[in-house]
Amino acid sequence: MGLNNYFDFAENDYQFFNKSYAMGIKAPAQAALGQSICER
Repeated sequence: MGLNNYFDFAENDYQFFNKSYAMGIKAPAQAALGQSICER
């Protein structure tokens, strides 16, 4: 996946967020990831 535009970056962040959640990464780390994604 090339990161050529905003949608590509957003989709990459979303996929990372979902995989992290599925692997059990929650609490402060997940909150920080979500905030970072929203701020972009």
